[in-house]
Amino acid sequence: MIAKTHDGNRILADILFPFIATVLLTLEILVISFERFPFVIVEYNMSYSGNPTPAPTTTTIIWNASELNKFITLMIDNVRNGQKSNSTFSKVGWNNIKAGLEATFQRPFRKEQLCNKINKLRGDYNSFRRLLETMGFGWDSNTRTAIAADSVWENAIKANPNWTKFRNSGLPWWPELLEVFSNSSAQGDRGVSQHTVGK
Repeated sequence: MIAKTHDGNRILADILFPFIATVLLTLEILVISFERFPFVIVEYNMSYSGNPTPAPTTTTIIWNASELNKFITLMIDNVRNGQKSNSTFSKVGWNNIKAGLEATFQRPFRKEQLCNKINKLRGDYNSFRRLLETMGFGWDSNTRTAIAADSVWENAIKANPNWTKFRNSGLPWWPELLEVFSNSSAQGDRGVSQHTVGK
């Protein structure tokens, strides 16, 4: 009887030990992954319908073209409605933009994500404005790109390497960003300064 019990324990141990080792290894991998990539963990909240709705936990997201266009359109709407100061949108403005995005794309957006994107767009705006203010550059409203002679581009990029992206793809939403970020939008000219627009 003792021998059978011993054999049974041994068989049980042979089954449990590999299982326990696998579980521990999986937990260790999860812990390491979380330490390296804490923002890829997605939390789920229960919606009113009882279905899990993913809640965004990252402060940065990848924007597709439709989302970016809608974001810029919503910003312009709120600029024209007086919901933006020289530096940022009012609380009502942010709520309008957030609600508009969520209603259109049926997914949640965090204000931190919107702030990160607007800061990135502001950086592109400031950089592109400096490019257009450089001698030899102009704005082609038909192609929505910056234009200049090849030699002008080469000298400008040599002095400002980050302008390479503008030579390759321009900044198609430049007029819209000018309205959002330029103080001239408050003067009723919709943010388009003639000296930055190519004829």
